[in-house]
Amino acid sequence: MSLEAGWGGVEDGLIRPLLQVWDGPAIDHPLLDGVPWLGGGEGLALATARDRGGNLAKVEADTDALIRVLSAGRLFVAPPGLEPELFSCLEAGLHTVLWDPRLREAAKAAGLSWAPERAEVVQQELAAAAEGARWFLPLVDEVVRRIRE
Repeated sequence: MSLEAGWGGVEDGLIRPLLQVWDGPAIDHPLLDGVPWLGGGEGLALATARDRGGNLAKVEADTDALIRVLSAGRLFVAPPGLEPELFSCLEAGLHTVLWDPRLREAAKAAGLSWAPERAEVVQQELAAAAEGARWFLPLVDEVVRRIRE
């Protein structure tokens, strides 16, 4: 869940942050004191790789890819196998809407971040994140197990 989407629940005590999917503390706030972050030199990913003798450069690259995807916000997807002509039409329409300066201003006025990307960029980032998730998912399982104990 993004910080923007879930912060109200954190403040109300309904959501307990477990991991900041960032390369450092997301914000300086007492409710996030002690909540580890995933990326960066002091992040959980590299600390775990150091402890377990992992490839630090690969873990760092995988972590960066995961952070980009997990912090992306909303993704618009097309069904697999969509005809190329229809995909191009869909992408062109989304591009027109998402890059419209009026939409960017509306997002800014609502306090939302806005960073649309082309389909090929997102596809590359998703592929990199999927590769990186191979080592990340067992780490999440381990954290969840510890929390439940």
